[in-house]
Amino acid sequence: IMNIFFTCLNTQSTQRFFERSLDKPYMSDDYDLYVRDINSAVDISTVLNPTQPDLFFVWDTHVISLEMKVSSKSDCQQILKYAFLHSAEQKKSCRKKEHHLLLLGKWEFSNFWKDTYSSQEEVKINCLKDIDNLSDKYKTYGKDIIQMLNNLMIRYISYEDLALYLWQQWKVAQDKKEYKLFQWLIQELHERKLV
Repeated sequence: IMNIFFTCLNTQSTQRFFERSLDKPYMSDDYDLYVRDINSAVDISTVLNPTQPDLFFVWDTHVISLEMKVSSKSDCQQILKYAFLHSAEQKKSCRKKEHHLLLLGKWEFSNFWKDTYSSQEEVKINCLKDIDNLSDKYKTYGKDIIQMLNNLMIRYISYEDLALYLWQQWKVAQDKKEYKLFQWLIQELHERKLV
């Protein structure tokens, strides 16, 4: 549902969403959105079947991947694979950018994980400890993964946070299409029992 939402959402509202979710003023109007297939955004030709992000946004100066969980949980291996994808984008674009991984899940940050982590820093520390457990196809990229992991900003929002944001935007939406889009996603979150 989030891929439909972001595909239909106008640029200004997309910017507002990320400004709020990442706690910083943000980005230009021009970006590319990749849903699952990111081959044109990153150079992953040497890795067979790499992790595919739920959504992957690429600006001239920023890259944001979005990982959503409903009933499953994440682990350090998945975060390391995201660091690989971000490093592959940086190599392909030949530009130093800000890289963000936005996690969307139920309840609190600690509920997102198979193991219990309470902060982004704790996740990164455990990822570094777990790097030797990466599958062989990623091991030659270990140095790139570690470097990107150190620069990757990991943020978390819950579906409840998302619903609150949508409700606030729905109340002030000027455009009828956007009004219906916010309303639709709020209903979807309730019907799927995510809020």
